[in-house]
Amino acid sequence: WDALKSYTALLAFNQLPWPVLQNVFTPAEITQELLAEFFFNPTRPGNENKSKKELARSELLRWHPDKFAGKILGRIFPEDHPVVLEAVGVIARFL
Repeated sequence: WDALKSYTALLAFNQLPWPVLQNVFTPAEITQELLAEFFFNPTRPGNENKSKKELARSELLRWHPDKFAGKILGRIFPEDHPVVLEAVGVIARFL
């Protein structure tokens, strides 16, 4: 995320750091199973000694559609806005 903040060129859907452990090219590829594997992975830094509820709450602060739109959407190609917002919605509903 820190690298994304300093990136000045516009980004496409598939260039965003989606919270899954594989490349995705459509919102349909972001499944609940892949999200759970990423978010609740016990080896993920920062996940130590935290409940799933605590992890979900902290991630929702990043992936909430309104917050995401305000901070990130302006850095994305306009033609990708609908699919990016759809994917963010999938993630927020999971959390």
